[in-house]
Amino acid sequence: MSGICLKHGVLVVSDEIHSDITFGENHHTVYANLSEAAAASSIICTSPSKTFNLAGLQFSNIIVRNEEIRRKLQLEVDRTGYDEPSLMGLAAATAAYSEGEGWFDCVREYIWQNVLFTERFVRERCPRIKVCRPEGSYLVWLDFHGFTELTDNEISRRILNKAKVWLDYGRMFGAEGEKFQRINVATPRSILTEALGRICDEFKGR
Repeated sequence: MSGICLKHGVLVVSDEIHSDITFGENHHTVYANLSEAAAASSIICTSPSKTFNLAGLQFSNIIVRNEEIRRKLQLEVDRTGYDEPSLMGLAAATAAYSEGEGWFDCVREYIWQNVLFTERFVRERCPRIKVCRPEGSYLVWLDFHGFTELTDNEISRRILNKAKVWLDYGRMFGAEGEKFQRINVATPRSILTEALGRICDEFKGR
């Protein structure tokens, strides 16, 4: 992809906000680290919000190696009149990045165990639903293609209106997402158990 973008002069804005959360031997490569040319033609967006659960504190980072692109971006940001981080966000980000490694390692392991728990739970309670194991992040895809008798809309309605669980339906991410549902597993195991139980009870035997 980088080669195609470089060939055609495409500026890449890369959202790296989930990049810290990887599992096992998987690792994330930041787009700008692919090559000097990629770094010179990209804007890299990061934030401690996903890694350290600081989304409400209004703090993020935009890294631009190319001085001309950085100058143009700064002009646009200045025009918005809304370009300063919050004081609390700055303090929290500083503390998280300098002292939060131990906490984050524990959280990442908890999330990974929730991924494995989700796989076991769904396999035992409703095997027609397939769990797509992620390489990173805390968002897990549930595959409902085994329910050939149900439409995508019917699946979404049952999850929301009958199971009373609000997931992200895959179709919102494009046509390829049809019959997929996305669940956030970065939550206490008790809440995850309740949500998965409601979903499986609604769809088992159907």
